[in-house]
Formats: sequence, C-alpha cells, structure tokens
Amino acid sequence: MRAAQMLALWWALALLSVLIPLAHFILVPLFLLTGPAMAYKRYRAVEVSERVEGHCPVCRNAIKLKLGPAEKPVLWKYCPVCQEPLSFETSTSPAVQA
Repeated sequence: MRAAQMLALWWALALLSVLIPLAHFILVPLFLLTGPAMAYKRYRAVEVSERVEGHCPVCRNAIKLKLGPAEKPVLWKYCPVCQEPLSFETSTSPAVQA
C-alpha cells in the first residue's frame, strides 16, 4: 500500500508538471521514471520508524521526535530542550528509549 501511494504521488507530480511550459519536457519523464523506482524502494523497506519517544538522560525531559522516511534507529538526534546529543536504538517495546 505504501509503495502504491508513492507511485501515485510521483505520477500525480508528472500530471501537474504537464502544465508548466518548457519545464514539462524534462519534469514529466523524470517523474514518470522516478515513480516506479521510489515505489520499489518503499516496497523493499523492511521496517519504517515514524517517531521516537523517551527521556533525555541529561535533563530528564520527555522527548517525542518525528522521524523522516529515511531515518531509522540507530540514529543520533539532539534533545530539543538541552541540545545534548542522544542515541536511539530499536527496542521490543512500542516506544524507543534513549
């Protein structure tokens, strides 16, 4: 389902770019070819992390951070309160702890 949504997004961009004079000669083929490549990449993704939650080990504040599509634990982020570097790893619980 996620792969189909990605393909639909890139092909919708191709349809919208038809309306842009001169640029559509480059944009339409680019979006039409990129769509299947990105959909395949999304289809092959084993796990997708949407957010991390936990507590900062330095300032003890609760942390909830959204992750980008390419970010997955183990990753480094900074505490939004004290700017201390944090390391996040996957765990068996629904929340990822620092």
